[in-house]
Amino acid sequence: MSDLRTLLEDLPQGTVRIEVQHHLRRRFRWLFLLEVLLSLLTCLCLVPLVLLLAVAAEDTPDFDLERLWGRRWHRWHGVEVVFQARGATELGRVHLDPLDEEAGDGVLAAVLQAANQAGLVVVETLASEVLATFFGGRPALASPVAVDAGAAARTLTGSGAVVTRSAEGLEVSLSDRRRNRFAAGLGVVVGLPLTGWTRAGRAGLAQGLLDALGTPPGALMIAVDSDALRVRRVRGDTESWALTAARSEWLGVVWGPTLGYAPVVRRRAQLRVVTRAGTVRLDPGRDPGLGPPLRDLLWAAAAGLEPGSEDRASHCPFCGTLYPFVPGCRCPSCGAPPVDLKSTW
Repeated sequence: MSDLRTLLEDLPQGTVRIEVQHHLRRRFRWLFLLEVLLSLLTCLCLVPLVLLLAVAAEDTPDFDLERLWGRRWHRWHGVEVVFQARGATELGRVHLDPLDEEAGDGVLAAVLQAANQAGLVVVETLASEVLATFFGGRPALASPVAVDAGAAARTLTGSGAVVTRSAEGLEVSLSDRRRNRFAAGLGVVVGLPLTGWTRAGRAGLAQGLLDALGTPPGALMIAVDSDALRVRRVRGDTESWALTAARSEWLGVVWGPTLGYAPVVRRRAQLRVVTRAGTVRLDPGRDPGLGPPLRDLLWAAAAGLEPGSEDRASHCPFCGTLYPFVPGCRCPSCGAPPVDLKSTW
């Protein structure tokens, strides 16, 4: 990490873009064979309950079999930060193996902070696939494309979300879907021996128990104003968790696939708000299609709270020319649009 800090504090001369490369590394866990044997024995004992569920319920237990099957590998998340000049010439490379999500988020936050100050584009990749692009110098490091906040709000409202927009900021409430009580109860009984030994499994079982007891579905509450981003998850009168990120700490907002960190290293689509203190991950849950409109609303809110910030100049990610990134723009030197990274990278 010290090598990365050195390069970020004094960027290599001629840097026009930074690439953050994510790599999934793994080795086989022999203990997995014993875990599978114990799980199969447990499932055989619970076959009558599963058959009863299939006949009597409209829903099915929420078994995370993908997580269980994924335990056959010991996986870890490697990160490489590459500084590139014009023509994709490599100027420097730093390899890191973050131990957990907090450390990995710290790497991305450090890169984005330096890139934002220098007006550089940052591209995240996984196995040569572009996962996300951050445009340094722009509000929330958003893409320089025209955002229709009204259409985004209508999309969310049409899905059952509650959206409140004003000059002071934005508020969004996304409700979870209601599950069948009988199916939820059987899911808890069957899932307890399969996933009860993991923290994520216990959290899912706790929510399943609330479903079985008839507790109204929870909701994700998001509020943005000039001071902070505030996120809460509530269910009934209980607030399961809450997070506040100061508006001055924002670095970037992006929707797209990402690779998790230990103990669960797997790919999933998330809305991420990257701050200097860490990353806020927002999961639309019931409908992944809600991610893009929610991102657009956050982009619009960020731009509205920073009047005049879109006129700040940034470096072309292809030739390094400094010019303002606005919707529909092209580099005055090489003619390339800054948003065309996926096809010309």
